[in-house]
Amino acid sequence: MFMLDTVIKQVFNDKINELNTTMQCRVVSFFPLTIQPIPVKKYVTGDMEYPLITNVRKLKAWGLNSVGEVVEIIIPLQVNNIVLVAFGKHDLSDAVILGVLE
Repeated sequence: MFMLDTVIKQVFNDKINELNTTMQCRVVSFFPLTIQPIPVKKYVTGDMEYPLITNVRKLKAWGLNSVGEVVEIIIPLQVNNIVLVAFGKHDLSDAVILGVLE
């Protein structure tokens, strides 16, 4: 019984380690902001693309202007930009663009 418990815990830990929390994605459209993850899921039966993810949010960044006022830093996006996206651990629809890579 002890051995089965160890095997189950190892399988569970392996699955947790496979979770994607950040991923490169391509911007598909703006209204609503939609992205396509670039990596593909690998299965024994073949590769499968992730679905499009809509209603993505952009990270709000803040900085100081030349007179010391706090201002929002806007991340300019264009269709086909490659962006780094952070996801909630359990749901890819909970996505936030962290920045533009290309």
